[in-house]
Amino acid sequence: MERKNRQVQIDLSKLKTLRRAVIDSSTLIYLSKLKLLEYVAKEVDLIIPSAVFREIGFSGIEGVQVVPPVEAQMKADAQVVALARRLGCAVCSDDRKILLNARKQGADYFNTLMLILLLKVRKRLTTDETEKKLLQLKRLARYNAKIWKYGEDLFAWICKNE
Repeated sequence: MERKNRQVQIDLSKLKTLRRAVIDSSTLIYLSKLKLLEYVAKEVDLIIPSAVFREIGFSGIEGVQVVPPVEAQMKADAQVVALARRLGCAVCSDDRKILLNARKQGADYFNTLMLILLLKVRKRLTTDETEKKLLQLKRLARYNAKIWKYGEDLFAWICKNE
């Protein structure tokens, strides 16, 4: 239990201090479907490699900075982590391979579930709004049960300690 509380504290600290992140297509799509992209973009400077931007086919995303590729030959997914490393910022993705690569590279990383909780921590969403967005995300995302459980525990901790 002590270890879990310590991890919650670490993750909350990272959420509270998140100011800049390279975001991939999966998270952009989820945030867009949840109608939260603009909210997150007001809280965090979001950066997207041009290869990822082309991949999603959006015409333009307010509050998201599109940057040239780190390396032209590199696949879009690899560019997300490479760019985050170059800029010294976090990775936002819902792609397990990207998140594992970010962890391997020592970068902070967040998924859409954590970004919803970021909005709660920063008081941009009420408890009810957060619950609704988490339920909507459950219909979209294919996280494993362990991730959902951790998100629920973290949400409960946030609500208890606000």
